[in-house]
Amino acid sequence: MTKLSGLYLLWVSFAFRTAFTYPYGKTYFSLLFGDSFPEENVAVDNTFLTQGDILMDVRRNAVREHNTVWLRRVVPFTVDTVFPASTLEQIRLAIQEIEQFSCVRFQPRQNEIDYIRIRNISGCYSPVGRRGGPQDVSIGNGCESQGTIIHELMHALGFWHEHTRPDRDLYITIIKENIAESHTQNFQKMTFDEVDTLGAPYDYGSIMHYALNAFAVDRSKWTMIPKLPTSTEIGQRKHLSKIDIYKLNKLYNCNISHCQRLSTPLHGFKQGDDYSVGKVVYFFCQTGFVLVGSSERFCKDTGDWTGNNPVCLLLSVEYCNIDKSDLCGWRQDRTDQLDWTWSHSSTPTMNTGPNNDHTMDNSKGSYLYLESSSPVSPGQKARLISTIFRPYSSDMCLRFWYHMFGSSMGELRVYLRIRSRDSNIFSIRGDQGKEWRVADVVIKSTVNFQIVIEAISGPSFRSDIAIDDILITTCTEMQEYKRLLKNTIQKSISQLTGIGLLKRQRCNFDDDLCGWTQEQNDIFDWTHHYGPTTTIGTGPSCDRTNCIMGKYLYIEASAPRMRGDYSAIYSPVFQGLSTKCITFYYNMHGISMGTLNVYVKNSTGPHLVWTKSNNQGPIWHYATIDFTSISPFQVVFEGVRGYSFKSDMAFDDFTLDPGYCIEHSVTCDFQRDLCSWIQDTRDKFEWIRHSGPTGTPGTGPNTDHSGTNGYYLYIETSAPRIGGDVARIMSPVLPPVTGGYCFEMAYFMFGSHVSMLTVSLRNHNRETILWIRSGNIGPYWNITRIGFSVSESSQLIIAGVVGESYRSDIAIDDTVLTRGPC
Repeated sequence: MTKLSGLYLLWVSFAFRTAFTYPYGKTYFSLLFGDSFPEENVAVDNTFLTQGDILMDVRRNAVREHNTVWLRRVVPFTVDTVFPASTLEQIRLAIQEIEQFSCVRFQPRQNEIDYIRIRNISGCYSPVGRRGGPQDVSIGNGCESQGTIIHELMHALGFWHEHTRPDRDLYITIIKENIAESHTQNFQKMTFDEVDTLGAPYDYGSIMHYALNAFAVDRSKWTMIPKLPTSTEIGQRKHLSKIDIYKLNKLYNCNISHCQRLSTPLHGFKQGDDYSVGKVVYFFCQTGFVLVGSSERFCKDTGDWTGNNPVCLLLSVEYCNIDKSDLCGWRQDRTDQLDWTWSHSSTPTMNTGPNNDHTMDNSKGSYLYLESSSPVSPGQKARLISTIFRPYSSDMCLRFWYHMFGSSMGELRVYLRIRSRDSNIFSIRGDQGKEWRVADVVIKSTVNFQIVIEAISGPSFRSDIAIDDILITTCTEMQEYKRLLKNTIQKSISQLTGIGLLKRQRCNFDDDLCGWTQEQNDIFDWTHHYGPTTTIGTGPSCDRTNCIMGKYLYIEASAPRMRGDYSAIYSPVFQGLSTKCITFYYNMHGISMGTLNVYVKNSTGPHLVWTKSNNQGPIWHYATIDFTSISPFQVVFEGVRGYSFKSDMAFDDFTLDPGYCIEHSVTCDFQRDLCSWIQDTRDKFEWIRHSGPTGTPGTGPNTDHSGTNGYYLYIETSAPRIGGDVARIMSPVLPPVTGGYCFEMAYFMFGSHVSMLTVSLRNHNRETILWIRSGNIGPYWNITRIGFSVSESSQLIIAGVVGESYRSDIAIDDTVLTRGPC
């Protein structure tokens, strides 16, 4: 323990055991030792409140999803007319501050199904995130300040309290003996399944952090002790902190502006050509056809469209999207024990059931589900019976979508009913994951028939079963539907298994396109080119690494191209299932520059993962993308022309590797170069990349860590070096991550006067030593693994110190960085 940390612990101990003068000033001191804080809701019936001011789900006493954000970044709202003018002004200022620092917008409600009601009920509270339907944000007496209102609105936007983060024990100590037993649940730490910290560091200054004596039995003492020294006002209710603003923009993806273009269905038409976030595109079919799928789709803040791809089929098909309560003629079976429940939002039980319907993927669509909570018993059944269908051929086909997510999932069955006799034609049981899944069933009948869909409850309440989008037609027409659907999705890769697919790729496009293919249905193609583009004042001057003969891909924006014309190019298909890192260089030079988009396209559709617009100057820029795809995928680069010919854009040097990008930038065997490690220019000398023995007998390694003639780094300690000289290399900047990092390194410390090797963490010009070794360890390579957490952007620094003589060479090799504990 250092002298500084020891003094800090003494101060914490003294502050907790005695009355103290709080360092945040008299105003905050008065609040700190007042009777209570507004969000504690001391005088409020808190039967359904948790953490003081979060409204729980009444049926299960738990909020359901931490990431249910407001679609289109718009929060419809109403305000009670009973509020005095002063409170209305504070509400206005709170909304104004949120809008000022983010892309979220509050709009007076018109006819939206999901909206918040700002009401003067009793106390201060709100549910977390969009819950579906109307939801109350209570601004009662004592809650009327701008900061408290922001706090409650941040709950409604999807944010939990800072002091309940899964990693909070690294930053605060909970003093349980000063918390009344009835309030202990207000300090319950949440799990990473419940909360996404969005990669942000712990924020003592967050407007979502409670004060240090919140819910205290003795208000003169703390219920939380910060583990790190801080001058930040903890529990402030004034304004959003910088990290609050960062997380708000991260949660709502404020850096994403557009979704991918949507095609028009065959035998149909669409209305709406604005593909920016929040905009809606409507779909219609010609006379004689029925629309199967979403009649409207809007662009989500993730860069994805809501709903599924619409297709126009002949009117002879039987299709029910369950969006109307008449259920298209389907009916509940009166002889079973349960009924199917019609819903347009999430089911009320945590960790089971869908969030939205399959058709529309929002609250405008509906679905049917089996509610498995009490008083439902295991094994009870709910049946849905169709109208009578007349077969148009000997082979009819049924397609429907089902959702079976839950740890105690039951069973879903489908029966073919002919003349009151049922035969089972489909069944599935057990947890099928959080996504909607499709079932295709062949119906063999030459006479009239009915379909019976049966859900059987599992052994506990986590067995909600849902169905949606039921389609019955001839198998020939079903094949046509699938063909049209595949064409609408374009190059669908949903049937690929991943066997034999590429795991990684490195392509500089100098020789060929490395298997990349041009989109067939776009406006024009990417150009494979070397040297400058044909237009002065736009595009790169040459390839990034080989200016004479190197090639790259670019879009030519000159005539006949027009504003908004787009070109797309597809990578080969890669294996999914794990986290991937994409890196590439791009050039966007031109005064009328358009937009460069990068999509990951898998079985669930294209997903926008990166976008950049406007003039970025004449140089090449480096970009990295972390993403995870559970199925095989392609990477798509889409260039959209700007408002004039000066909008040539290019990309080059594409790589795709397993793992996170930051891991790849630090992980290095030094065979080609230092990777992303850089020499510290402020030290005495440099690390040397070397192969074979060092130049001095009796010190340093003879080979690299692998035992071959590969390369490693070492410090040469011969003259002119003197004892105490230091050589340092620095990693790229490491962002904060939940769960911390593990750094692994091979090191070689052999020589009669070997001094010291250290690994440190630097942030804001402060350095903390994470690991240190000194002295002669022997003529062999060693391995160390160092676990550490990062609460703000930081760098790793490896430092080698020269000993008392030239026999003090130190070497390192095979650095590896991974997320999570060692």
